Amino acid sequence: MFVLSKLFTAFVLPPGIFILVLLGAAIWAKRFRFFFFCCAVAFYGLSTPFLASKLLSPLEAPYRVFNAPSQAPDAVIVLGGGVIQGQPLSLTSDGLKRALAGLGLAKTYGVPLVYTGGGDKQLTEAQGFAQSLDAIFTPFGIAFSETGEGFRIILEDRSRDTYENAVLTRTLFNHTPRVVLVTSAYHMKRGVVLFEHAGFEVLPYATDFKLDAPREDSWRDYTPSFGNLARSYLALHEYAGMLSLMPRGLWKPF
Repeated sequence: MFVLSKLFTAFVLPPGIFILVLLGAAIWAKRFRFFFFCCAVAFYGLSTPFLASKLLSPLEAPYRVFNAPSQAPDAVIVLGGGVIQGQPLSLTSDGLKRALAGLGLAKTYGVPLVYTGGGDKQLTEAQGFAQSLDAIFTPFGIAFSETGEGFRIILEDRSRDTYENAVLTRTLFNHTPRVVLVTSAYHMKRGVVLFEHAGFEVLPYATDFKLDAPREDSWRDYTPSFGNLARSYLALHEYAGMLSLMPRGLWKPF
């Protein structure tokens, strides 16, 4: 009954129901049967943990272990992960994980924390970070100074994408900075390429992993869900972003 209930949920709710509709069209439609069948297969594959993990694993696997530096870096840089306006804790779940990881690292090493992110909303990602810190820590009497030596918070709120994150953050340094870069694991590969191109020495610290550590396969790896479709989308979005770097000569896949 447990297995049947999970299968029922997987194929009655989206995206499973859409896959069944496409399969039905492939069987009963008078035209474009092969097109409908290919769409059903692609939609099914992208919605399963099996294919989603195959797409995400090459992006996340290299960054599961953080090689901690023996000496303190010049700064910790956190890439913005989006905001949701209209609430005190305005960072998205991705952005909040990045922010808390970066905050802990910067406090540990006693170095500046640079939070970089503007976006296209009225509330910038950097402002959302500051707002979220206040919402989380102020009730406990914890305050973070944005001035002084050692640990401090620097907000870069003009950048709109990862390329501008790197270029605009680089202007804050007058030498070749050695930094810990904090972002989601799936986004780290592109982040490292762009920050190294901008003139940083990068120590990657990945957070917000979307995949579990390697484990044995299960029958549930072949049932569709929107969560896995979202994971596939994240991976494909990153591959598209990497391909967009090729005309600039910043990335060579082979």
